[in-house]
Amino acid sequence: MATNNLAEKSDEDLMELYKLGNTIAFDILFQRNSGPVLGYLKRRISKDKQAQDILQDIFLKLHRSKHQYDRTVVAGLWILGAFVGALAAIEGSYLVRRQWA
Repeated sequence: MATNNLAEKSDEDLMELYKLGNTIAFDILFQRNSGPVLGYLKRRISKDKQAQDILQDIFLKLHRSKHQYDRTVVAGLWILGAFVGALAAIEGSYLVRRQWA
């Protein structure tokens, strides 16, 4: 399947293709969704490197759980769920470090 054809597909179609092993589908999902996520992270976290690391963690989590994706869930919401989970874990560890500092 040509990259141009994939670029026209919905996030849900891309997730289904990625579950089947199409890595270009994941690349397109990353291109579509990483900018807004990184923008939000940069507003919340003052260190650009840390924001980049969190972004990578979020998409690594998506990669590891791709087999759990359910087509009935909007892919953007599924990605948002991974984002919120990663951010909560990071902020929680920050609060714990700060409490014990």
